[in-house]
Amino acid sequence: MKKIRILALVLAIFALTAMLFLVSCDGGGSSGGNQNSCEVNGHKWPEKWTSNGDATCTEDGTRSRKCPVCKEQQVEPDPDTATGHFFVDYVLDGDATCTEDGHETAKCYICEVATDTRLAVDSALGHRWGSQPVS
Repeated sequence: MKKIRILALVLAIFALTAMLFLVSCDGGGSSGGNQNSCEVNGHKWPEKWTSNGDATCTEDGTRSRKCPVCKEQQVEPDPDTATGHFFVDYVLDGDATCTEDGHETAKCYICEVATDTRLAVDSALGHRWGSQPVS
């Protein structure tokens, strides 16, 4: 009777070990990752993607998601995520005359490379007549 209990215990330990080794990608509780089980059963990709925050002013970024079992990561383009340029802090170019408005220019706040120049409305200097008579 004692031999049967020992044999049953050994079989139970063996079965438990085999179950832990063959954890499937159905969220079977593996915390260290199990690539072999995903190769056999397929990945359990979450539906939600996470932005990688790598979009620029002119180029779309990427997004990723991770299999919770084997920790393999999928990365793909993240469409329509280019930020576009954002111009602030315009500075007068100093080209206004007495009668003509000048221009002002700003660098993109995000990439700090692109510039935008526009007409500086109402920047004409106006005439400043001195005390000398005009001839």
